[in-house]
Amino acid sequence: MNELNCSVVADLLPLYVEDIVSPETRQAIAEHLETCEECRAKYEQMLTDIDIPVEAERNKEEAIPLKRFRFHLLLNIISFPIWLPLLLAVAAVALTLYLCVWVVAICLWCVPVSFGAVSLVGIVGTFVSFAQGLVGRGLMCLACTAAGAGLAILLFFPCMLFSKWLVRCTAQLWTRLIKRRRTEK
Repeated sequence: MNELNCSVVADLLPLYVEDIVSPETRQAIAEHLETCEECRAKYEQMLTDIDIPVEAERNKEEAIPLKRFRFHLLLNIISFPIWLPLLLAVAAVALTLYLCVWVVAICLWCVPVSFGAVSLVGIVGTFVSFAQGLVGRGLMCLACTAAGAGLAILLFFPCMLFSKWLVRCTAQLWTRLIKRRRTEK
């Protein structure tokens, strides 16, 4: 490699200090630093400013473990002004969807309860109609009672299965979150 001038070496010194130059460039810069006092002073100033060992042999114990690196990377991402609002929005949407599933479960329970209430009213209507001597209306109330009770029983089991599934999923979600928090500590 040709002899380098001071301005080129000054531009390459930060890369040289970080040891991210090619071997040929490293050799040329090292040769220049041996002959040029001004560039050697800049190089030594850079070493004292950022406290990097002169030799390429770095102590492996001083290296940041991968977990800490990931944590710092995550903090940098979260601390970036656009990410925090986006993460909060995603969390809000996820929570809203979760609550909507619970609202659907509650609404599904309204259907068998309504049919059960219709059958109870039908029983009262049947007794009142027969007591008044209105046999036709009494039979119609009895049919409504049977239909309401049948639909209430028929819809009770799917609602029960869905509710059990939803409770199981919620319990698993909370268990995973708690285990994750314990392992992070």
